Amino acid sequence: MRLRSSDYTRSIAAPCHLFLVTWFAALTPGAAVALCSDLSLVLSIDASGSVDDNEFALQIGGYAAAFRNREVLRALGDAGIVDLAAVIWGDADMLPQVLDWQRIVNAGNAEIFAQRIGSVIRFVTGDTGLGAGVAAAIDLLEDGSQCAGRKLINVSGDGRESSQAGSRRASQAHPRRASPPLAHVRQRARDLDIAINGLAIIDVEPDLADYYREQLITGPGSFVMQIDGHADFAAAIVKKLVREIDGTVLTSANGLHK
Repeated sequence: MRLRSSDYTRSIAAPCHLFLVTWFAALTPGAAVALCSDLSLVLSIDASGSVDDNEFALQIGGYAAAFRNREVLRALGDAGIVDLAAVIWGDADMLPQVLDWQRIVNAGNAEIFAQRIGSVIRFVTGDTGLGAGVAAAIDLLEDGSQCAGRKLINVSGDGRESSQAGSRRASQAHPRRASPPLAHVRQRARDLDIAINGLAIIDVEPDLADYYREQLITGPGSFVMQIDGHADFAAAIVKKLVREIDGTVLTSANGLHK
């Protein structure tokens, strides 16, 4: 399934707060029509079998709420022109669901993206194809339509890589995909100057945050946040998005920080 931003053409009015209403107007005319964004960000979302339907809904609902949150909107406004997309992944043998690029230059654009991600219907499950999910996010960032001052992947999940392409019989519904090892995917991100941050959901694997730090994240200022379960996702993802959108490098080892 491939959902495209062109499917959503209705304009959504911006909130009445003055700093949001004037966000787009504050951009220079050149920036308003610029091909390149200041930040291209892909959300890489775990929908593997360890995530039940209620937990998936908490992730999707958390992201939708985040892009209506005042602090996230302020961070987006301060960042300039931001392009957003999402990849929803599960087993490496299943094609991920892709929410195509949405350019964010005002709060109305953010509301459209919130509606799009909030209405996603899940079609993937199976083993934890973390490498395949990150590879799909890199492909989006390198698809030829994107040039950006910063390129970033925001991974959220509750397990380590447990899926290799070819582990199930190929079929028309689930064609086989080449899935390189996570280490190769991470190196590809490094070579392309793509940063990866992680939100580790500690439902099953208590050392998942350490695994993300050692095997997943990369790039200047990259970080891992940790929560105890999906019920804490909505609050955590707001903090994570604000931190990574504004590019602030924090070094605290306490709480949600690396």
